[in-house]
Amino acid sequence: MSWGEACDLVEAALDDTGTELFAAVAGWRFPMSMPDLLLVTSAYGKEAHRVMPFDPEGQVTPEETQAAHDELLTEIQFST
Repeated sequence: MSWGEACDLVEAALDDTGTELFAAVAGWRFPMSMPDLLLVTSAYGKEAHRVMPFDPEGQVTPEETQAAHDELLTEIQFST
């Protein structure tokens, strides 16, 4: 396998919520695919946090939210 292929595979695994690599990097307890996340959310409603691989409350600090918001504002460019 070439270095480029290895990098492509790692990037793909980091984008897929169902991989062990994504779960480890994101600090999840176990991997879960996006369809499964949506299914659990729709099935359990407000109680979904009990079976999610992550804690949906308090996972992102207000400072992180503000930093992400500021970053988005710097990246958005309107052209005429």
